[in-house]
Amino acid sequence: MTRFYFDLMGELSATDVSGLECADHNEAKLHAEYLSRRLDFDSPKLARPGNFISVRGRDGEIVFQVPIHAGGGSVRHFQEQIRPDQYASHRSPHRATHLRAGRGY
Repeated sequence: MTRFYFDLMGELSATDVSGLECADHNEAKLHAEYLSRRLDFDSPKLARPGNFISVRGRDGEIVFQVPIHAGGGSVRHFQEQIRPDQYASHRSPHRATHLRAGRGY
């Protein structure tokens, strides 16, 4: 398992200080896509061009980025599309509360 960090970047930035253990890059990408859809659902104003989830590895290097798209599908629909073996370590939703923002959202 590798720890990945999911930072909110763009109009409003927030740094993930705790990260999440993922089996591999694919699982980290699934989690970033989940966060993107969750942010679109919870805070639609963040679903704008230029806002994205930046995923860092343990060494701090950016692994990939996932844009926050408006209307990207419901969180529930997205969760139903994931088989348990695809997202084994996702035991509970990784809430945005793990992010520390300079400004509140």
